[in-house]
Amino acid sequence: ALPIYDTDGCRYDAYLCYSSKDFEWVQNALLKHLDSQYCERNRFNVCFEERDFIPGEDHIINIRDAIWNSKKTICIVTKHFLRDGWCVEAFNYAQSRYYSELKDVLIMVVVGALSQYQMLKFKPIQAFVQRRQFLRWPEDLQDIDWFLDRLSQKIIKEQLAEKKALELSMESNSMELSNIATIS
Repeated sequence: ALPIYDTDGCRYDAYLCYSSKDFEWVQNALLKHLDSQYCERNRFNVCFEERDFIPGEDHIINIRDAIWNSKKTICIVTKHFLRDGWCVEAFNYAQSRYYSELKDVLIMVVVGALSQYQMLKFKPIQAFVQRRQFLRWPEDLQDIDWFLDRLSQKIIKEQLAEKKALELSMESNSMELSNIATIS
């Protein structure tokens, strides 16, 4: 198991954003293999609407809080996702966080027979598809373990980079302090 570095104090490792019409598939294909409350050997604390959204709270506030309290947002893009205004709005929020933090906080997973043309019809998704690589759910069942491992790597990737950057930053700060001490 790979370590998870909690460098930013986020409550969740990832917010899983999907159409409610896809919940059963998401639960069986992803949550059972990623979320630690589904299985002890799973390594991630995943936020998802059915369990973690506050009942009675404005839906857009729940979405915003899920995105900003998670290290990553994973959007499961299906035909249902593209037809669901809340999903597209959540994608917008996650993308605006990407722009404001300039960090790789949005992971897009395309599931089903969606063409690039179908995705390009949606402005926020269009910009992301043209600019970034996205993952595609495998058609071959033999590739699912590989896919889940790759998705897990994407969830923790930035955290590892942040830790290394922090170490380099601390090294350069200590060099600056020793230079200042020598000068004075």
